[in-house]
Amino acid sequence: MLDRSISGENRSTLLSEHVDDGFIYSRNGILEGYYLASLGEGLIVANTVEAGLELMKLRCSKSTKATLPKDNIAGIRFLTDNGFRETNTAHRMIKGKEFIFKPEMVFNRIFGYLG
Repeated sequence: MLDRSISGENRSTLLSEHVDDGFIYSRNGILEGYYLASLGEGLIVANTVEAGLELMKLRCSKSTKATLPKDNIAGIRFLTDNGFRETNTAHRMIKGKEFIFKPEMVFNRIFGYLG
């Protein structure tokens, strides 16, 4: 699953409750990203920059706030180029064994406590 390869976690139960309100980005029939508008702050994950930015455009047409990891340089550049400014920062914390996380592929988080 795309989310697990990016987040490092199995969040399928949580995500499945929001797919009916979601949007996908695919190329040649291959899923490259999705936006779950009804999940928290509007989760966007994508395994290509193009997919992530296109989904961000959709989300930003409805919201004036975005939250993404500092490692997502392309997403931050998109926001800055479109009049957004940084207002707050936070640290990501984990408890227990570290797992694979690809922050550059998160184009908007769920909540502060869910990534």
